[in-house]
Amino acid sequence: MATGAFESITIEGRRFACKADDSPKTKYKGKTNEIIMKGDGSFSAKQEWKAGYIKDINVEILDDRDDLKYLQNLQNKGTKVSITATKCNGDILSGSVLIVDEVEKDEGEGFAPLNLEGDVELL
Repeated sequence: MATGAFESITIEGRRFACKADDSPKTKYKGKTNEIIMKGDGSFSAKQEWKAGYIKDINVEILDDRDDLKYLQNLQNKGTKVSITATKCNGDILSGSVLIVDEVEKDEGEGFAPLNLEGDVELL
């Protein structure tokens, strides 16, 4: 039975198993608030849209499928990719994201940490 945060993630139709003891960070797209102080002591809010993300999600890289090359090719395109991530509790996150930062495989463990930023939402 899976014990980590995510059981698997599908990126552009290819399913990747996630590391069992993983602890990635997630944030849904939305607004942030900043307080703008006024001279009379009152304040107003300045809102800014922020992208959602799944950061530090470790996916299994299988050499016989050329997974590392597949992910690098997606990143090289510089275009959004579709994802569906299944959490161990059954929740599903979906969205359209960019693969950001470097994609590196840990040769000892066979996993690569991914950072995905864009439109991430809970279904």
